Amino acid sequence: MSSKRAVKNARRKARAAKRISRSPYRMDTGHEPPEISELEALLLSRGWTIFDRAAGRAMYDWPPSVDKAAGEVTSLIVDELHAGDAGRYRVRCVDGERRTFDDAASLIADLDQIEAARA
Repeated sequence: MSSKRAVKNARRKARAAKRISRSPYRMDTGHEPPEISELEALLLSRGWTIFDRAAGRAMYDWPPSVDKAAGEVTSLIVDELHAGDAGRYRVRCVDGERRTFDDAASLIADLDQIEAARA
């Protein structure tokens, strides 16, 4: 292989490496942490919808009980990278109540009460 071609291939590999997500858990295993995947599966099976994924956070909405409901919906933010001061799991209920949880087990234990508040 010519030296020009080797340099070109090296540059191509370097650019491709920059495009790979550098989240800590993806660098080590290539997979999401099991806690997040299991929680997401539970939420989706209960009727939650994925609203957005950005900046290491997954956002879910609990849909209103009637079509064309005006106003807010209950939402959940799961911070996949770190807990921070506000907690790893942050819920904003449709009635304005805010709840924070440090672990998935606490959130799951409260899901029935959270889901009871609907628009």
